[in-house]
Amino acid sequence: MTFQSLRCASRRRVAIAAATLVVGIIPCAAAAQQSAAPSEVFVLATLYGRHASTPAYGHAELRGLIERIRPDVVVLDVSPRELREQTVAASKREYPEVIFPLVRQHRYRAYAGEPDEPEFSTIVGQLSRALASFRSEQPALAAADREYERAIFSALAQSWRTPADVNGALTDQLLAARRAYQDGVAGAQVGDAWRRWNAHAVSTVVRAHRENPGKRILVLVGVENCPRLRADLAGVPGLRLVDMERWLSD
Repeated sequence: MTFQSLRCASRRRVAIAAATLVVGIIPCAAAAQQSAAPSEVFVLATLYGRHASTPAYGHAELRGLIERIRPDVVVLDVSPRELREQTVAASKREYPEVIFPLVRQHRYRAYAGEPDEPEFSTIVGQLSRALASFRSEQPALAAADREYERAIFSALAQSWRTPADVNGALTDQLLAARRAYQDGVAGAQVGDAWRRWNAHAVSTVVRAHRENPGKRILVLVGVENCPRLRADLAGVPGLRLVDMERWLSD
């Protein structure tokens, strides 16, 4: 998920409601999973428009990796409505080009990793308002934040030589630092919105495991969300989180 894709999607949605924090999800899920067979979980980054400018991780490479993983279940970076209709924001070109066709071809059991309404618009609205306030009230700091983001992705573009690089520790560390920086300078509402969004993704993976014990689960998510999602899923009982950098390098 990027702010741009959220903003595009939010125009189609109406707000109300609240979401559960991840600190409440993991303990509640633990008891239900104790008797379930463990599931291997692969968290694979997607790049939205950056697939086109990343030769090592274009649509063909993404398709090959998904087929190499051979998932039984997929958790996708889409809303329930988008999954039903198989339509997404224009920024998510990998979905009509690669992901939705593979879901249909292989009949993966698919889950929407983004929240449904009204939770979707509640979180998106909170994030949009908080960032708008940040940019209007602290324009110099907001400009520095945008420059920081550009610098990180420029550096990453030079280091992404293989799919393992895109899904590796260096990428996660840089993007986690960028997320922590913006959460710190833009205000508590920004960080809270991202945490709530991630909490829903974690709860969806937990549900996918509960309903498909022992099956191989592939989670496709925007690269900026990978560091937090991987860290949170690593602590969930019953899930075996695959080290993607090592797996892709083997």
